[in-house]
Amino acid sequence: MMIEGKVVYAGATGLADVGHDVTITPTTVFHGASLTKQVTALAIAELASEGKIDIEEDIRTYLPELAYRGPEITVQHLLDHMSGLREASSLSAMAGWRRGDVFSEDQRQRLLENQVSLNFAPGARVEYSNSGYALLGEIIERTTGVSYREHLQGAYFDPLGMTQTIMRTDLSEIIPHRAMSYQPTGDGFLRDDLRYELVASTGIQTTVLDLLIWARALNEQTVGSVDAWRIFEERTFALSGDAATLGRGQEKRSYRSLETWSHGGTDAGYRSFLIRVPGRNFAVAVMSNRFDVDTAKLAYGIIDDIFFGSPREPAEFQPASSADLQAYAGDYELFPGVIFSITTDGKALYFAPYGSTEGAPIPQIGPRRFLVGGTTDLSIAFDRPVGGKSPGFAWTLGLHGSIPGMRLNIEPVDPDAIDTSAYLGRYYSEELDVFFDVSTEDGALVLRHPRVGSSSLLPFTEDVFFGDGPVQEVRFVRGPASRVSGALFSNSLADDVWFQLQPSAR
Repeated sequence: MMIEGKVVYAGATGLADVGHDVTITPTTVFHGASLTKQVTALAIAELASEGKIDIEEDIRTYLPELAYRGPEITVQHLLDHMSGLREASSLSAMAGWRRGDVFSEDQRQRLLENQVSLNFAPGARVEYSNSGYALLGEIIERTTGVSYREHLQGAYFDPLGMTQTIMRTDLSEIIPHRAMSYQPTGDGFLRDDLRYELVASTGIQTTVLDLLIWARALNEQTVGSVDAWRIFEERTFALSGDAATLGRGQEKRSYRSLETWSHGGTDAGYRSFLIRVPGRNFAVAVMSNRFDVDTAKLAYGIIDDIFFGSPREPAEFQPASSADLQAYAGDYELFPGVIFSITTDGKALYFAPYGSTEGAPIPQIGPRRFLVGGTTDLSIAFDRPVGGKSPGFAWTLGLHGSIPGMRLNIEPVDPDAIDTSAYLGRYYSEELDVFFDVSTEDGALVLRHPRVGSSSLLPFTEDVFFGDGPVQEVRFVRGPASRVSGALFSNSLADDVWFQLQPSAR
């Protein structure tokens, strides 16, 4: 923790390496994950202030190899999570990568280069994107003529004296004093190692002490030019009206009368959070190597103690009436094929994946807000009802931000009335260079991939199915004579990837 530009506390607890009984200290190096984005964003802002990059320019000016040929995606769209680019990790899952497989920078770049369509039109809305920041790293390299890692080391880390901070570009690199990543089990821990490289989005390796050096430089604006800071701190909005809350690697938030700037990071078992109060030259950095630690909650708790002497009082709220609960009940889609059912008995709400017969009770914790999971800060806040029904909700993870979910009006489908033979065959994606087979098992439709195995396809509406594997929604497309010609595959953050039904499979 830093107060008035001075480190006043640096503490640690727990083990950096459980197997070798190595304790965590303030100089232990952690994977900072998405804390990387603010460093990348400031570097882009600085290059723009020097006239080397135009943030309003189409990214294909800098990356002409991209296959995408639609409306322009600007550098600003990448900075503010408005590009519409599909998420590289989601595409890799659809292309056959399994959890535990290594996913390199070169493989990531090829997936992004081959995208021919987007999740949405550039600038239309906000959708958090690691892919966008990965491409910003490529633009930095093309513009400066040196590697992304070299540029940031020379521009920021070395001049500031951040001696234990690097951008990791090789998963096999040995980083001294680095904490391993874990997930807790009932009676111990399991290793949860990183297997992918997304350097300009999530590659920073650092310590809490180095993060405070960085925070002080940002608070005092001793890095970057005046013009760079104007770009770095600008807040923007999508055409939908949504704010780019986490744009340019930081969220600007008013918290109990304080103006704060913050961002977190989540990868494998690593959790991190950095929050600054520039007006007080204050900052808190929290890093952990177990995935169940809420680093944002800890950081805000410290702010509560230091500035206000007590925790923030929960907002008073009127318990939801039976009519309110009926307005919230329904089916909601978070991502294509990721659908949740909210039901009520008139006294409480119940939450379940779509198609499940049993729902878990979700207690009310605020106005229109309900806690999911009981022991976590995962909650859903329903939109104000319109015409007696909430049109959507915000899926919120503590203080880390939220994702919108939209109400669906689902007409039940009789599985026995579906002619599954119309869908059978092999489907190929030229974009991903991968195929899936659609077949039947015990009369039910299944999706098969040679590496990831089989997953069930459950009917959703006519010609639309959702799956329980790497593809969460399959939308079959019919051509002449109403025959199936292909399908659009979707999963979280990768929408409508085209798969052509192969002629030999008809």
